[in-house]
Amino acid sequence: VENIEPGINGLLFNPQDIDDFTAKLKYLVDNPDLRQKMGQKGRELVLSQYTWEHTISNLINIWQKRIDRLKNQ
Repeated sequence: VENIEPGINGLLFNPQDIDDFTAKLKYLVDNPDLRQKMGQKGRELVLSQYTWEHTISNLINIWQKRIDRLKNQ
């Protein structure tokens, strides 16, 4: 959710509300140009934030924090 910008790279819906979900799906079906643009923006986000380098850097940070906590016990 924190990566989704409604109308830019996706749509948000209330997970408890089937009517909201189906309305968003209908909106996407009815707006192919917007759907294409949001898909491209979503792809750009994934390619920029979920590279191997980014993932490994995040893992190293997590492990380092855990090591630091263990040292301070």
